[in-house]
Amino acid sequence: YFTYTFMHEIFHILGFNEDLYGDFYNPITNTKIPLSDILISNENVNGMSRKMIKSPKVLETARKHYNCNNIKGVELENQGGDGSAGSHWE
Repeated sequence: YFTYTFMHEIFHILGFNEDLYGDFYNPITNTKIPLSDILISNENVNGMSRKMIKSPKVLETARKHYNCNNIKGVELENQGGDGSAGSHWE
């Protein structure tokens, strides 16, 4: 349990945190990636406004996993307050 919790929190420190999405860099060009290329902030899903990650690697992985080329992004948690909402996968 503690190992899982430790790894979970390390992922937040390394960047899986809503406050850090705007600071992502392209490792090839060493330039900052615009937030609009990472995050969909207001997507209507089943009548609810949702945030989604749409980075190229996330889209590639989700499309392959779900065998669906139409996925726009992967939904982020919308509940739980500042510590959870936007910083966890739905």
